[in-house]
Amino acid sequence: MITLKLPNQYNIDKYATATRGGFVDNMNFERVSGSRSVNILGNSELEWIETTLPNAFIASPVIINNEFKDKNGVVHNPNASGNDVPTIGEQMIEGPGGDYLSNEIFYRVAKLRKEWIKSKLPNIVTKPTGHFHIAKLQNETIKEDFSVSKTQNLLNIVKTAINNGVTGI
Repeated sequence: MITLKLPNQYNIDKYATATRGGFVDNMNFERVSGSRSVNILGNSELEWIETTLPNAFIASPVIINNEFKDKNGVVHNPNASGNDVPTIGEQMIEGPGGDYLSNEIFYRVAKLRKEWIKSKLPNIVTKPTGHFHIAKLQNETIKEDFSVSKTQNLLNIVKTAINNGVTGI
C-alpha cells in the first residue's frame, strides 16, 4: 500500500497497530479514539505487526520509520535511539504512520497474511506486506499547481524503491 506524506518524505512504516484514532468521518460517524480497528480476541501478539518488506527498499531518500506511541501516549523513536523497540504484546496507540485509515489497512492486510493465509495457503505466507509513504507533490500553503518535474522525480524515487525492494524478495 502507498499513501501520501509530507513534502520530500519517503518512508516505510515498521509497524501497523490494532488501535485506531478517533475522528468524525464523512458520514458523521465518530470512532472512539484508541478503539480497535480489528478484534484481536485477546491475542497480545497481534497488538502490532511488523512490516515484512525487505530492507532493500531502504535507500536514500527512502527511510524506515520505527516511531510509535505507547498506550500511555509516550512517543518512542528507535530511529534516534536505536534500542527503543516495542515488546511483544505492548499496545501502541499510534504506529509510525499515526492512527489513520492507512495504518488500519496495513494492519488488516498484515493480520490476514499472518493468520488466515498462513493456515489456508502456506505458500503465500512469504509474500511481503508493508506500507510505503510517499511525498506530496503540491504545497498547499502556496496553492502550488501540478508540476511535471516534481511528478517525474516522485515516480523515479518510487520506481527505484520498488525495484530495490523486489530484488530483496
